[in-house]
Amino acid sequence: SLIYKGAIEDNIGDYANTLLKNNEVNSEKESSKSVASSSSASSLSSSKSGVLSSSSLDSKIEPLNNGVDIKASGNQEAFFKVSESVSISLYFSNQALYDLSNYGGNQSLYNHKYDDVYFPANFACKIGSNEYFYNDVGVRMKGATSRRTFADSKGNITNTVHLKVSFKCTFDDELYDLPLFSKYKHEWNADSKESRKDRKFFGMDKIDFKYVPRNDVQLQLNRQFFNYKSYNQELYSYDVFNSNGIAAPYARWINLNLNSQKVTKSYKYEAVECIDKKFLKRAFNDNKGDLYKCTQVLSPSTERTNQWGGAFDNVGTTNSATYANFFLDNAVTSSFDDNGYANGVRRPAGSIGVEDNYNGYHPLYCLKTNDDLGDESDFSKMVNFINVLYSLRYKNAPYSMLDSVLDVDQFLKFAGISYVLGNYDDMRNNGNNFYVYFRKSDNKAVFIPYDYDYSLGLTRSEQNYNIMTTSGMFTTTISHNKTNKNNLYYDTILTNNSLSYSDTGEITQKGLQSAYKGYIKQTVTNGALTYSNYVTFVDGLTDSQTSQSAEKELVEKYMRAKKATIDAVA
Repeated sequence: SLIYKGAIEDNIGDYANTLLKNNEVNSEKESSKSVASSSSASSLSSSKSGVLSSSSLDSKIEPLNNGVDIKASGNQEAFFKVSESVSISLYFSNQALYDLSNYGGNQSLYNHKYDDVYFPANFACKIGSNEYFYNDVGVRMKGATSRRTFADSKGNITNTVHLKVSFKCTFDDELYDLPLFSKYKHEWNADSKESRKDRKFFGMDKIDFKYVPRNDVQLQLNRQFFNYKSYNQELYSYDVFNSNGIAAPYARWINLNLNSQKVTKSYKYEAVECIDKKFLKRAFNDNKGDLYKCTQVLSPSTERTNQWGGAFDNVGTTNSATYANFFLDNAVTSSFDDNGYANGVRRPAGSIGVEDNYNGYHPLYCLKTNDDLGDESDFSKMVNFINVLYSLRYKNAPYSMLDSVLDVDQFLKFAGISYVLGNYDDMRNNGNNFYVYFRKSDNKAVFIPYDYDYSLGLTRSEQNYNIMTTSGMFTTTISHNKTNKNNLYYDTILTNNSLSYSDTGEITQKGLQSAYKGYIKQTVTNGALTYSNYVTFVDGLTDSQTSQSAEKELVEKYMRAKKATIDAVA
C-alpha cells in the first residue's frame, strides 16, 4: 500500500542516492535542470511492483520487527509518569541523517527555509520489559537559535540537537516535490494514508526531544565567574506549573540512541510533550479552539535570520528583535469606533498568521490549529484580543471588555507562577516563548508556559540574573528594552497611575494586583522556592544524570534571593 520514491526492497527505508551535490551550496537551484540532474544521478526506474529502484544505492536501513509496528497504547501519562527507565533509539540511513543535519542545521545557507521537512527514521522504545516499534517515522530539527549541523555524509555523529518526531508523517506534502527531497516522497492509497495519519505513540502524534545539558553559560556573580548549564530547571518549572493548577507540558529524562549505518551515539535527552491538539484535550478537555505559538522574532539585521519578516516596524523593535507584546503595530490595522476603541483587522502578512518557513514568513503570533487555510484562516480571536488590550491601555475601555476575551484568573495565576520561577526568556521578560489558547467554549484566552530551561537563575549575564531575583512583582522588564511594557501586563498587574477602568465596580486594577500577589505567595507557600523540594525532585527523576552540583548551587542562590524579594512585599 505504501510506495517509496527511492526505496528498492520491502518498502522500508532503502533510499536512492539522489542528493543533488550542486544544491548543497545553493538551494535555490530548484529548476528543471536540477530535476534532470537528479534523474541522471540516481538512474531511477520502475520495477514491476511499482516500487522505484536505483542503480546507485548508497545506504540501506533495516526495518524493525520485520517491518511490523508494535504501537504503544494509553495516554501521555503512561509515558511521562512511568517510573521505569525509558530508552529510545532512532535509526537513520547515512543519507537521511546527513540531510537532516545539513538542511535543518546549516542556517548560514538555508536560513530556516527547510525547517518543516521531516526525514525518515525507524523508532524503537523500551520501557522496562516492554518494547515498541514504529517504522518510518518523520524526524526534523527544532529550535530557532539552537540549530547546528551534527552529522556528516559518512554517518559520523558529532553533536546533539533538538529533535521533533512525528508518528503520523506521510512524506507527501509539496516540500517533497522539490528535487532536494523527492527521494523521500511517499505515495499512498487512501486507506493506508489515513492509517498513518492516525498512528500514535501513547496517544501522541508527535514528541519533542531536547538535548541535555544545554545553555552552557559563564555567569559572573559578585565578580566571580561560574559555569552553569541547564539540566533540570525546565522539568521542575513545568512540575510547579502543573502542581499549582496551570497546564504545562509533561517532560521527563530519557536515554536516546542516535544510530546511523556507521555509529551509535547514546545521550541523555529531555522528552517533552508537544503543545498541540492532544495536549489541549488533556489539559482543557477542549481542543477545537485557536492555539497560537507566540515568540520573539529576530530582525533582518541579525546574522542567520535575514528573512524573518512581517513584524519589524512594531513599537518595541530594539537590538535586533521584535517582541510578542500584543501591540497593534503590524498586527492590526489602525481603525477605531465612535468610542475610540480599536476595531482594526489583521494586517496581511503581518505579525499574526500561519508560519511559512519556505517563504520566510515568521509571525509573532503563529496560529497552530484551525490553520488549514493558511493565510485565509480565521485570525479574529487574536485580532480582537489585541484590539481590546490596546483599548484598555489607551482608551479607558471598560473592564468587561477584558473579561470577555481573557480568563483573567487563569492569567493572574500564570503570571504569578512565572514571576516566581524567573525565566528571563519568557513572555514577561522577553516577549517570547508562550502559547495562547482561545477556548472554543467561551473564546477566552488562557496561557500555556513553554521553554523554561532559562529559569531559576540561569541567565546569560549578571544583569539579567539580578533582574530575575530583585525585580518587584508589579514591574516587568524586556531584556533589550526596559521601557517596553507588554500590553496585557500593563492592563492587569503593572504599577501605573494612569490606568483606570471606566466601569470599575468591584473590579479595580488594585484588585487584580492583589489576586496576582496572592498567587505568588501561594506558590511560595506550596514550596516552589524551597530548595530541599528541588533537590528531592531532581534526585527522584528516572534516567537523570548524576546530580549537578553547579546547577543546584545556582538554583539555591536564586531561590534564596527570590524568596527574600517576595517576602519583602506585605
